[in-house]
Amino acid sequence: MHVELLPREVCEAYLIEPDAEVAAIEIGLINRTYRVNRTRGEPRAIVLQRLHPSFRGEVNRDFEAVTAHLAGKGVTTPRLVPTTSGALWVDTSEGAWRAQTFLEGRVVSVVSTPGIARAAGAAAGRFH
Repeated sequence: MHVELLPREVCEAYLIEPDAEVAAIEIGLINRTYRVNRTRGEPRAIVLQRLHPSFRGEVNRDFEAVTAHLAGKGVTTPRLVPTTSGALWVDTSEGAWRAQTFLEGRVVSVVSTPGIARAAGAAAGRFH
């Protein structure tokens, strides 16, 4: 994907330069999601999402509260990346956009082994 296809106000709010690498993340059913590798701003790699139209930007307040609590308990979790003005999201004519930290790893869409099932169960148990 080309940066030009992202709303200008989103690029400005999250310091996404014209030469940034933007790749669609095709898994997931709700939000339109991209991995963005920026050349400035911290963190360099972010996950950028346009929220589904059924969600308003205010949902990010809950996202921030939950992930801050989990991080405080030692759980690795994506965290919201504030805009240059400190906001938790950007509203555009296309809807609300947010950025999160990118967590290295792999995504498992199908539980194909007992080990994967155990790891998922352990993660769900730690969460709850």
